[in-house]
Amino acid sequence: MADEFRIWVLDGSGDITPVKHTSATDYEDDLEAALVKNPEMLMPGLELVGRQTPVAGGNLDLLGVDREGRLVVFELKRGALTR
Repeated sequence: MADEFRIWVLDGSGDITPVKHTSATDYEDDLEAALVKNPEMLMPGLELVGRQTPVAGGNLDLLGVDREGRLVVFELKRGALTR
């Protein structure tokens, strides 16, 4: 039996809306798509400027700029991390 993950959005008025019902196998892609549509879920005032941005070591899942103009990198992982 596969694990099940759910994502919700809490808007400014306090309403909770389900984003998508998904399984562990496609969770990372679905989470990335939901965060691209709702960057405020990551950080207030965040502006996303890149998705799957190529760099020397691979791709950055999400690249953003915070309110102070600093670059912020978000790396999404499905499953347990070993480090």
